[in-house]
Amino acid sequence: MTGIDPVRLMTLKPAYVSRVVRELLIEADRDILVEDGPRRDLVRIPFDAAAAEDGLLPLFLVAGEAIWRDVTGHGFELGLKRDLGALMSWRIEAIRAEAFSCVLLSVMEAIAAVAGAHGVRSRRSSTASPSSISRTPSSCSASRSATSSRSGSRTSTCATWFSTAASWS
Repeated sequence: MTGIDPVRLMTLKPAYVSRVVRELLIEADRDILVEDGPRRDLVRIPFDAAAAEDGLLPLFLVAGEAIWRDVTGHGFELGLKRDLGALMSWRIEAIRAEAFSCVLLSVMEAIAAVAGAHGVRSRRSSTASPSSISRTPSSCSASRSATSSRSGSRTSTCATWFSTAASWS
């Protein structure tokens, strides 16, 4: 026995995660903007589409998983399927994680990392795929350095989310 217990993962329903993320986006009341096309037009994405299993949710989950992996040393499992009819060409089919809270908190952190004064911005890329996203995204590093310069240590994901959400109102 090595003293390291394997992490037990539970299966989460993507539809349930989608509904909760939708409610959080509605509560935050910030536009979800995607930069699209060569002219860099900003397109507003409705909350329903942003949180949908074939909307921006796969993007939020992949970014959240990278943050969770960076913080804990292990991630959660995502079942993604290529879907050319989906908003970003990917659909989430399965989520396996230690707990619902680790998924939700990491997704909230990922969304907070790209939130600005004018809303939540994402850049659409037809060549990007969830597997091509770095496991240690620059937004996670930026968030970590910003919080460590204020307090000397990393603040909790929850505190980061709520401080960002508070600044939105």
